[in-house]
Amino acid sequence: MKKNLLFVGLTVLSIQLYAQSKSLDFSLEYAPNYSKLTNVRGFENQGKFYFSNQLFIKAEYELTRHFSITAGLGYVNTREKETLLLNGFEGIDYIDQYVNHNYILAPIGLKYNIGSFYLNPEIGFGVNIFHIGPPTKQISVLTNGQKIVQRYNDNFTPNNFNKLTMPVFLTLGKEFELKKVSLLFGLRGYYSLESVVDRPFWGQHYIGFGLMTGIRF
Repeated sequence: MKKNLLFVGLTVLSIQLYAQSKSLDFSLEYAPNYSKLTNVRGFENQGKFYFSNQLFIKAEYELTRHFSITAGLGYVNTREKETLLLNGFEGIDYIDQYVNHNYILAPIGLKYNIGSFYLNPEIGFGVNIFHIGPPTKQISVLTNGQKIVQRYNDNFTPNNFNKLTMPVFLTLGKEFELKKVSLLFGLRGYYSLESVVDRPFWGQHYIGFGLMTGIRF
């Protein structure tokens, strides 16, 4: 029994010493950005960019002085707006529909460090949580000026949202070192390789760009 405990203790100590000898850091990132969907389907306002969010917790493993491997887990939100002009049909002037696309995402990438600056290309693998995140918001504007606001989860078959997503990211950042932590600031662009909607001849991919902020422990 004592030998087993000694073996376990030595194993744990060896793992801790090995981990300390390697450079493994963690960071928390928040990226406010603007996104849209490609392949506009003829609706008004659909091709415009709208405010979106990203939140990640990441680990970074140093390979050399200049190269590191990054991996993480987080939340990605993209938005779109569709305006349907009815011009008085059944008393409705137009309908605005705000749609949120929400994903839990695991990005992996390679980070190239140049002094305090870095370049970080990544590819992500994610799952659609459309019905868990913010619902679809629809505003119907009547001809008399009255507005009817509805919020719902869009379960209609014609949409057929893809369950999986695979975006690529490119981040250009700078690290500001403090006493115990480092602040991260940069620019990030991204594009989904998989279509958001699973319909023939109706492929749409989200694309976005914005800021990246964070703290590295």
